[in-house]
Amino acid sequence: MQKNPEAPPTSSVSHLPLVPIYVISSQNDYRRHAHHAVTRWIALSPEHAGAAFGLKWWFSVTDGNYQYSILDCGASAALAQDALNLGVGWVICRAPAAQLAALATNSLFVKRVLTERPAPHSLTSE
Repeated sequence: MQKNPEAPPTSSVSHLPLVPIYVISSQNDYRRHAHHAVTRWIALSPEHAGAAFGLKWWFSVTDGNYQYSILDCGASAALAQDALNLGVGWVICRAPAAQLAALATNSLFVKRVLTERPAPHSLTSE
């Protein structure tokens, strides 16, 4: 008899600080925005960029300030776990429910794994 699949842990962008979130796709974007920012903000990688380019790319893009960033890991729970272990602030992960549940077994990760992208601000709106 087959068991019913477990529901994935709930993901909420409400766990994020109430600061602007900007999609950052290059180190130049990051530095330009950091230079002009007057308040704290969160860097958000482009969709699936973590899975496409890897952690080393994201660490470079964020100039080493990856603790206050969100890396989109696509469907890779392994990449999401590595990113969180190495200090990335939050990850977006669209893995199957069982893999998301496994990530949620680490109490340090529970509020840092998102299954949906938060709504970003526009860099040009400032």
